[in-house]
Amino acid sequence: MPTGSRDARRLAGRGYFEEDLEVIRTVGPCSGYMAVLVLCLYVNSPNVLKHYRSPELLWFLAPILLYWVTRVWFLAQRRQLNDDPVLFAVRDGRSYIAGFLGLAIYVIASFW
Repeated sequence: MPTGSRDARRLAGRGYFEEDLEVIRTVGPCSGYMAVLVLCLYVNSPNVLKHYRSPELLWFLAPILLYWVTRVWFLAQRRQLNDDPVLFAVRDGRSYIAGFLGLAIYVIASFW
C-alpha cells in the first residue's frame, strides 16, 4: 500500500489508524487493569512491610485506580477524551479527587 494513502487514513492528531481502534480498545483497558494487578501484587509482597507502618491501607488504592482507569476508557470510547490521558488528568476534577485520595492513603499508610 502506498504511504500516501495510509497517511490519509491516519486519525487526526493520533499516532494510529482507524483500523487500530479495536485493538486499542482491548489493549488499553487491559494495560490499566494490569497496572492495578501489579499494585496489588506489590501490596501483598513481604517487602511492603519494610516501607509502611500500615501497609494494609494500601489496598484502598486499588479501587481508586480501577475507577480512574475505567472512567478514562469510558470517556475515550464516547469520544469525550480529546487529550493525552496525562493532560486530561491535569485538567479533570475527578482525577484530582482520585489523586488526592491516593496521596492521602499513601501518607496515612506510611506514617500512621
